[in-house]
Amino acid sequence: MNESKIKMNLGKYSDSSNKAFEELKKQKIVERIWQKDFTVWSNEQTEITNRLGWLFSPEVTLKSLNEINGFVKGVKQDGFTKVLLMGMGGSSLAPEVFSFMFGAKNGFPELYVLDSTDPDMVFEYERSSRMKKLYL
Repeated sequence: MNESKIKMNLGKYSDSSNKAFEELKKQKIVERIWQKDFTVWSNEQTEITNRLGWLFSPEVTLKSLNEINGFVKGVKQDGFTKVLLMGMGGSSLAPEVFSFMFGAKNGFPELYVLDSTDPDMVFEYERSSRMKKLYL
């Protein structure tokens, strides 16, 4: 295996960061994560194993590409100009970052993100003037 060298200069944090990096290598953390080894985080399997689906998201997304494109086409054909994504934590924050970075493509709905599933927050968003025609 061709091992790449990573060079870091973190000033006063160099020693502690190098030690941490060596410990990651020693414990084979990256390999264990790819093997869905829940013991990287906890001795209890509960809730850890089923949260590692992101490791295979590119493959899963490619398999679902026709379905995803069909859904997008339907939303666009139905005339929706705004989409509200509701979630908490990573399920909403990553799409929000992508929305800020890439914006809305011409002719496609604009994405709004609500980092909450609290019913009062959802109703407040629904009542707001910017949400006239919204796909929930």
